[in-house]
Amino acid sequence: MLTAGTVSMINAGTITSVGTIPGIGVITTLTNGTINDGTVHLDGRPGRNILSYGTTFVGTASYGTLIGSAAVGVGTSIWVNDVSIVNSSGTVTALVGFGTALNGTSIIAKGLFSPNSGIEKSFQLPVNAGMTNQDLVCYISAAGTIDVNVSYFISV
Repeated sequence: MLTAGTVSMINAGTITSVGTIPGIGVITTLTNGTINDGTVHLDGRPGRNILSYGTTFVGTASYGTLIGSAAVGVGTSIWVNDVSIVNSSGTVTALVGFGTALNGTSIIAKGLFSPNSGIEKSFQLPVNAGMTNQDLVCYISAAGTIDVNVSYFISV
């Protein structure tokens, strides 16, 4: 939507406009979907409802579901913005990932943590490890307690 100016068709394929598109700037010509002149500002942040979830997980060589795929829905993905794992007791390998793999591309954060240590990991762009219809889970390798926090959104 132009806030000022006119739009006209020239040569059945070029839209010439003299005006300003809010958030983009002045556009002088647009040919087949390509902006030939003007300034475009892209905001890399997703326009989604970012959710946050945190829990304390106590276990012995077990998994815990953070966000379940059944609640997410068929054909959807959980996109993670950042994750943190803090180990409060025991020396354990802990991870946050998709599904029940202990290694591979579905793992988004993993480490061997002594008591009172952990990891915080943020992503420049949200990640889903190529997974759809997968639970986001945490894992603890031995007797211990971890605190897990994650911010995420759900998308088709």
